[in-house]
Amino acid sequence: MKTLKLTKGDFKKRENSYLSDYIGKENIADFEGHLEIAGDLGYVFFQSVKVFGRLGIDAGEGIEAGLGIEAGLSIVCKTVLKIKMRAFAGVCLWRLPEEDEKKIICGRFEGGEIAYGKLEETGDDKKVCEK
Repeated sequence: MKTLKLTKGDFKKRENSYLSDYIGKENIADFEGHLEIAGDLGYVFFQSVKVFGRLGIDAGEGIEAGLGIEAGLSIVCKTVLKIKMRAFAGVCLWRLPEEDEKKIICGRFEGGEIAYGKLEETGDDKKVCEK
């Protein structure tokens, strides 16, 4: 499976906004491969992201998603995790997931609902990861 690495050149800053839009050539709304998103890009916006491989996000401060987040395997946030709706971890469609692949690990969980997966809080809650 190929890996697509998104960097600063794949985004265009919106005028009078803190957001940058994805302008890359690849269709990441239905991408067959692995996707890696670099850190220190500021706030980036995607209309839709669907990856049939591994999704890697290097987030300096946190991650925010419109309503919720779905991961084929585990979700890891080193600090506080805030979800507006629901989180699904371990929705691996190509095989039955192992127990550790259904984990949602975070410093502290605030808001939202764990719809599928097992929550593990580590106690490190200095920063916030919003999903």
